[in-house]
Amino acid sequence: MRRLLVLALAGALTVLTGTGVAAANGGTDHFGPFTTSSLDGSSCGGTWAMDTYDRSYTVHDNGDGTFKVTADSKHGTFVTTGPGSPGACDNSDRHGSTVNAGVNGGFQGFLSGTVTNSTYDPAGCDAAGADCQTTQGFLAAVFGLAPFSSAFTCNAG
Repeated sequence: MRRLLVLALAGALTVLTGTGVAAANGGTDHFGPFTTSSLDGSSCGGTWAMDTYDRSYTVHDNGDGTFKVTADSKHGTFVTTGPGSPGACDNSDRHGSTVNAGVNGGFQGFLSGTVTNSTYDPAGCDAAGADCQTTQGFLAAVFGLAPFSSAFTCNAG
């Protein structure tokens, strides 16, 4: 009975620190949340808001040498910087060209893709200098991928 309790406690500690046991043979690991903030780009290439959110990652071993990676953004808030709107250069209807500075709002979302041709290191976020607050930083730390690598389908051209 004590061994089971210790194993359950060790598993809880693993989840809290954001590290996981290797997702092998169809397993799934969870990382985060990592609280982060970033500038939010518009369709014109400039910044339209400052975002703050919790980023979490799920890595699932597909069992064929590839991994499904999902980056979740939750509890997101933004504050507009003005004057450009997020869709100012979008040619479709329903997009204004300006937005007032200081407008607050919320968001959540996710990005999902497949990692190929890589080695998985579930302890990568614990390494010195690792930055798992961004998807590119997570992919570099856990899979050794360079920014915008074609080994992650969401960033393939």
